[in-house]
Amino acid sequence: MKLTNSGMCRLYKLYTFLIYVIPMTVLFITKHDAFSSQGGVFGFWGIIVLILCVLMFKEFVASFFKKQPIISVSIVLLVIGLFAEFLASYLSLIGIVSSAAGVASSAVSVVADVYSQHSYKTIDGEKIINKGVALSQKEAWREAYGYNFFASNDGGGE
Repeated sequence: MKLTNSGMCRLYKLYTFLIYVIPMTVLFITKHDAFSSQGGVFGFWGIIVLILCVLMFKEFVASFFKKQPIISVSIVLLVIGLFAEFLASYLSLIGIVSSAAGVASSAVSVVADVYSQHSYKTIDGEKIINKGVALSQKEAWREAYGYNFFASNDGGGE
């Protein structure tokens, strides 16, 4: 069964999510004793949920930060204060693992964006769902990272 570009976009968004969550889960399992004492579980998973919410609603968060900078900074300080109370000694470790997982997941997220762009086509100025077979993964990765500077010549002719 071949997926459409929309289906491949959803699959790569799932990959993006898993690439972020798996290292964070491994960190939680590794440091379970430290995170499960004195409300640390809420703090650890609260940070993860907060990061995932910011990623999911990044456009809303960015516009809110632009429109209400003072309230935004206040909310960020409040959140940091609440989480730092329980996880002060582990906050830098969580940040390092989260940053590494975020960089890895963003590499896959770019490919999801390519499939998202190809999931619609414009015909007579109207945006229509593209129900054709998805781009190959090789082509999507090439397009995502800018390797398509030259047209390939498969036929051997001119």
